[in-house]
This record gives sequence, structure tokens and C-alpha cells, in this order.
Amino acid sequence: MEVYEYSVDTAGLRRGLLLGFGALALYLVVTKEMPPEGWLLLAAGVVVVPYRLMRGMAKGVAVRIDAEGVCDRRLKVGVVRWEDIKRPYIGKTQGVPFLCLELRDPAAYRARMPASERLAFALYRPFGMKHVVIGTSHLDADAETILARVREGCARARGGAG
Repeated sequence: MEVYEYSVDTAGLRRGLLLGFGALALYLVVTKEMPPEGWLLLAAGVVVVPYRLMRGMAKGVAVRIDAEGVCDRRLKVGVVRWEDIKRPYIGKTQGVPFLCLELRDPAAYRARMPASERLAFALYRPFGMKHVVIGTSHLDADAETILARVREGCARARGGAG
């Protein structure tokens, strides 16, 4: 199988985070008042924006698809092997696509995840996204292209079927 590597579009991600946080801060300055939800978002932004800028701006390959399986370095679970993937599909929340990998034994991969990633995946569950969720909105390929590559790998692992 051919190797496919996808990187994070760091410039677009950085712009989006800073623009959203800046708009909220500007609203506070202009109106000099903010509803409780705004304060909560602002407080979360003070923590999340620097964290995402540091963590999410990793240089190099974020997602790699090869003969072994799928690896998203950002998730810190290692390679998800082809034989462990039951069904790949695109999930969406608020119009943002995610590559979802439904696994045969999700507990094995969940055990390898850091606590922060386990919490994030618990938040995806109400949106119908299971087990391993790979954010695709800031990668240098669209979700459908990546899904096609994953389906190709799954089909090869099953002996050409699927």
C-alpha cells in the first residue's frame, strides 16, 4: 500500500483560534458587559488558545496512512491497525467533518489514550462518533479523500473485499 501523510495547516488553525478569541475580547471591550456564557468562553479561551497553539501546531506529519494502519500523532494512541478497524466513516458536528474509526476492541485503544483524549472522545459520543475520532478540518486534505484512503487500507486488510 502506498504511504499517505497529512499535515496540519498551522496558519489556518492559528488564524481561526486567534480570530475567535480576539472577537470575544473585542466584544467585551466595546460593550463593557458580557453575558455569563461570554465570560465562560473568555476564561476557557485564556486556557485553550495557548494550549492549542502549542499542542496543535506540531510541525510535520499529523496523520499517516500506510500498510500497517492509521496513525494520528495528535491522539497519542499509536497506529490503529487495519484489522482493528470495524468501520470508518465521516462524522460531523456543527458542519465540521471528522474521520471516525469504529473499532473491534475499543477498550484496547482507549487504555492507550491520555486522560485528556478519553474525555474529548466522551464528548464526541452524543454526536454519533465512536472510538477514534480524527479531526480533519485543518489537515491538508479533505475528509472524503482521507476516508477513501482508509477504506482502501481496510479493504486490502480484508483481502480485497469491502
